[in-house]
Amino acid sequence: MTGVDSALKLEKMKQLGFDYVLDYRVTDFTKTGKKYDLIFDAKSTRLPKSIAPALKPEGKYVTVGGDLWCLFRIALRSVLGKNNMKVLSLKANQNVDELHKLIEKNILEPVIDGPYPLEKTVEAVELFGKGNHIGKVILQIDETD
Repeated sequence: MTGVDSALKLEKMKQLGFDYVLDYRVTDFTKTGKKYDLIFDAKSTRLPKSIAPALKPEGKYVTVGGDLWCLFRIALRSVLGKNNMKVLSLKANQNVDELHKLIEKNILEPVIDGPYPLEKTVEAVELFGKGNHIGKVILQIDETD
């Protein structure tokens, strides 16, 4: 399994079980010659024609967010019958119970960045905005008032 992200996150990705990790700022995974069965992209920034060379003939590409123009082009391919690329729309809080069960059984490990005290909200949002967070950014709200 190959993971692609910034250098800041590569060590954590290895700890989570990725066999290979690539810093996207250094290595373009679509130009390594490696072909994938599945590419899951949390932040699409590439058009379908640049992704296609990295897919095996029966490979699939799934994205959940990113650049609107890229998402539109990927969705359009699907509408036109080219079903190897999809935009997955997520519904807030759907299947939370199933996720909770996986976490309880130690099958799924949530990655948390924080918690940050409420007075550090601006810094936490900036960290997230720059993509320098490792995991979900969590704010601590004291209920002592």
